[in-house]
Amino acid sequence: MGTKALFKPILDKLIERANGLGYACQYKVLNTHNFDVPQSRERLIFVGFLHTATPTQYFHGLAAFSRRGQTCGEALRDIGRAGTPSNPATCSAKVEVCKSPVLRKSAYSGMLFNGSGRPLAPTRPSPTLLAAMGGNATPIIDEEQFFGAGGDSVENLHAALVERNERVAQELTPELTSVLTRASNPRAHHKEIKGKLGVSAADRIYGLVLQCEPPESYDSGPETQRRLEGVRASLDAYAVAWVAPESARRLTVTEAARLQTFPHDYAFQGSIHAAYGQIGNAVPCNFAYALAQAVAKVLRDTAPAPVAADGASGASRPRSRSPMRAQVPASSGA
Repeated sequence: MGTKALFKPILDKLIERANGLGYACQYKVLNTHNFDVPQSRERLIFVGFLHTATPTQYFHGLAAFSRRGQTCGEALRDIGRAGTPSNPATCSAKVEVCKSPVLRKSAYSGMLFNGSGRPLAPTRPSPTLLAAMGGNATPIIDEEQFFGAGGDSVENLHAALVERNERVAQELTPELTSVLTRASNPRAHHKEIKGKLGVSAADRIYGLVLQCEPPESYDSGPETQRRLEGVRASLDAYAVAWVAPESARRLTVTEAARLQTFPHDYAFQGSIHAAYGQIGNAVPCNFAYALAQAVAKVLRDTAPAPVAADGASGASRPRSRSPMRAQVPASSGA
C-alpha cells in the first residue's frame, strides 16, 4: 500500500488531517527482516509527534535499532522436528504437487504445491506469514532440509519439472505450434495443455501460437483432428503424476510463532486455527520492540529541560531508565 501510486492520495490525505491536528506526521515502508525478524515482511508505519520531536528525527534514530534478522533455517533449527514435545504437529493439511504447477526460476516461488502456502527456503528469511494459515495457506517446509541431514527434495522436484518443460519445448512445441495455429479454437487446447503439462509449459506454447501469422482460413477437418490426437498422445506421455516429497509438511504453530519472534512459551488462546490467525495478524515482536525503543529515544532526546524550583532552567534531569528488553526466542539473535 505504501509503495503503490493508487493509494498515495489516501495516504496524503491522512497526513494532511494529522497535520491539521498539530502533528508532524510521516509514513515509511519498513521490512521487518531489518529489525531482527527472520521474515521478509513489509509494513507501512505512520509516525506522528506533537510539538517536540519530528518524524525525520524518529526514522533517523530508528536506524540505531536495526539488526539483520536470521534465515528460516537459523531461526527454526533448535526447535526440533514436528511431533516432538518442543514442536507439536498442528497442521493436518496435505502437501500435494499442483495439477498445473506454475514454475518460476526458484523452487520457492511460483506454485509448486497445492494451496497458497509456498515452501520456505532455509537459507532465506520467510515470506510474510498470513492470518489464513492453518490449512492449505500454511507455508511448507522440508523436514529433512530443516532438521535432518539437509535434503533438497523440493529443489529436486522443481528441477525435474523444469527439465520436463524443457523437453516439451524441444520435442513438442514445433508440432503444437503448427497445429494449434490452424485450429479454430486454440484457447481451448491451451486449457488442455495446461491441465497436462502445467501453466508454465502451456503459456509458453500458447504464446508462440499467438506470435504466429494467422492462417488465411482455420482448419478443423480430419487432418487437423488427426494431428491433434497425435499431440494428445504425446502430452499424455509427458504428463506424469508427480508426488510430493514425504518430508514436505506444513509449518507448525510453534514454528510460525518463532518466525514472528514470539517467546517460545507464549500461550495463544483458542483453537489451533485461531492461533495461526493470531500469529499471522501480529506485528513481529522484535519489530514492535525496535519501533518502541526509537520512540522512547527520540522523546528523551527532544524533551525540554526541566525547570528548577527557583525558576531556573537547565537543571539536570533524572536519568530515564532504559526499557527492559523482553526475552525473545533464539531467532532474534539476542
